[in-house]
Amino acid sequence: MSRVFRLLQNAFESQTRNNYKKALSIVSGTVDKLATNADLAEIHAQFLPHYTAYINIYSAVGLLEGTYKDRTNLFASLMENLKPELRK
Repeated sequence: MSRVFRLLQNAFESQTRNNYKKALSIVSGTVDKLATNADLAEIHAQFLPHYTAYINIYSAVGLLEGTYKDRTNLFASLMENLKPELRK
């Protein structure tokens, strides 16, 4: 088994892999810091479209998860209201 040298690893990826809330927090903080520094305006302008795309995808996934849970709860409540002989 080979090991990757610590300084060659992507620190952002290893910290945020499968943790989208943490990624959102780090990326939002980065955008805010870039926006407040006039010397980094060029980097902010280049990074902003990627940030906006991530926010849009993150919101869409959250909306789909909420819709799925809502539909599942609706189905469960409809099943509870059915007569016992229809559930078989």
